[in-house]
Amino acid sequence: IVVRAAEHPWSVFSLYDFTMLILCCIQEGMALFDSLTGQPHQEDILLFAVPVCAPYTAMAGYKYKVKLTPGTQKKGKAAKTALHNFMQSRESTTREKDLFRSVKDTDLSRNIPGKVKVSAPNLQHLRKK
Repeated sequence: IVVRAAEHPWSVFSLYDFTMLILCCIQEGMALFDSLTGQPHQEDILLFAVPVCAPYTAMAGYKYKVKLTPGTQKKGKAAKTALHNFMQSRESTTREKDLFRSVKDTDLSRNIPGKVKVSAPNLQHLRKK
């Protein structure tokens, strides 16, 4: 998930900072959740990259996604493989790549089940390089 906003001066935050921001906005009655998107537009100002682990069918509208199935890879390695796949994507912008780099490894692998296999359309092509 990428947070898009029109006029926020913030740059890169940790997942903790993002959570605290959401809690403050809820207390103030602001609708920050309306600015969350899985498909950012070119004119959007991207503030955060939030790792999400959900059923693949629920992620159909997301720009960046990989399919996790039972396998032999550890969750940390699977998270790094998915992130590498996103970074090598032709459609990723420099800002999106910066946000991918800013997400900590622990935040990436926290919600991934153990022992998985990562599947993505361009993944085999990247492994051959």
